[in-house]
Amino acid sequence: PASVWERVKSIGNFADTSTAYRVNIWKGCLAMLSRYWWVGVGIGDTAFRSIYEGFALKTVENAPHAHNLMLQTMCETGVLGLLCLILMFVFLFRTAHTNVRRQPHGRQYWLITALSAAWIGLLVQGMTDFIFYNNNLFCIMMISLGAMTVNIGQYPEKEIQNV
Repeated sequence: PASVWERVKSIGNFADTSTAYRVNIWKGCLAMLSRYWWVGVGIGDTAFRSIYEGFALKTVENAPHAHNLMLQTMCETGVLGLLCLILMFVFLFRTAHTNVRRQPHGRQYWLITALSAAWIGLLVQGMTDFIFYNNNLFCIMMISLGAMTVNIGQYPEKEIQNV
């Protein structure tokens, strides 16, 4: 639809209020990280808001979160938390890819492929939003289902059917 196309075209336009809002929040978060980069400010929007106010730009003094998954994770948990998040996704994708190559057909292949596509979609959305802010349970379920699927993919279908 035309409205969707117009929105896509406005993504890089800094005159767009949504883009400018996010970029200004990112600048405030980067300023905050210049001081709290190692351990972060603590988990949750209350900790984030209370510290962010001191680093916010005048246009966005009251932001609920960083509007970026990696930036918010680092703001909350520091560089070690960000490293853990990245390693978790690397592990999930690597293990999923190994199992898909081991069993290129069957239900595990399609389930792992679908969950990998969902993870990629979440990471793409995470570039401009904090995906855990409103969807905590949904994201945790996706990661749990993915981990479970990866483990199931390690066993032949005959063994699964006998369980």
